[in-house]
Amino acid sequence: MFVLIDSRHGLKAIDRKFLEALEKAKTKYQIILTKCDKVNPLELAKRHYQTRELLTTAKHNAGDPMIVSSHNKGGLSKLRRVISNILRI
Repeated sequence: MFVLIDSRHGLKAIDRKFLEALEKAKTKYQIILTKCDKVNPLELAKRHYQTRELLTTAKHNAGDPMIVSSHNKGGLSKLRRVISNILRI
């Protein structure tokens, strides 16, 4: 499952509750930080770090958050590879 998080806002309380529900259901997921072109690089790095810290300290079933922008195509090739690998299973 992919969980899309707007990088302009980061994880909100409702997002955290949703992630907790996924964790309780033992559902694996991948967080995608979207709209990274709309956030300055320092703020984006901060959001990425905060999200990664939540995942490591809360022991969620997720990998490292991916950073993606449809506007400048950043991270899309990596996302396509991940999706492709999932579909092969």
